[in-house]
Amino acid sequence: MSDPVETPAPLPPFNTAGWTRQLVRRPDAELPFDPALVPPGAALLPDSCFYIDALKGLVPPEVTGLIRAPTRPLLHSTVCRAELAASAAKLPSADPRTPASRTRIASMLARMPAERLVQPSPKAWDEAGMLAGTLARTQGLAKGAHLALVLDVAVLMTALERSAVVLTANVGNFDLLLQLRPEAQVLLYRLVSSGWRDSPVTVG
Repeated sequence: MSDPVETPAPLPPFNTAGWTRQLVRRPDAELPFDPALVPPGAALLPDSCFYIDALKGLVPPEVTGLIRAPTRPLLHSTVCRAELAASAAKLPSADPRTPASRTRIASMLARMPAERLVQPSPKAWDEAGMLAGTLARTQGLAKGAHLALVLDVAVLMTALERSAVVLTANVGNFDLLLQLRPEAQVLLYRLVSSGWRDSPVTVG
């Protein structure tokens, strides 16, 4: 098996001009919520929200069970690292909770092994822009809203290049993205009851 970190696969072409209709949110029954459907041995690539949800104890145990599997490759996106760093930096300095929150996020970033970090290829970035722009046009997004969506698409394209599975609770955006790129692999989850604790994610 090829190393998902070192050998991104070529992306199939996407015809942005061919999409003119507005996409409709699908019912949960049609979406990939079942961890049992994740292919054995497939690498996992958490979206940025997963890390924060894990810190807060909001990720379902059946999903964290996948992360803990010793034979399951776990990748980390440089896109998500930037998002997490930005989230820590923008926390209000006057809030007494901010130092602890920043420490938790910094610790999580520090535990990500450099050899497991992956980034979008230039072609993946190109497609991230095309897909985000397509959704801005077809869904009537507010001006500038597609710029944040670019990051979600970049994570998805990184996973697609490496045959990895994205872990995310961002059901709305990734439902639309999967309609444009149905060959991509995503595991969606709903948040469970809160209980702030250290991250269950093993990053070593």
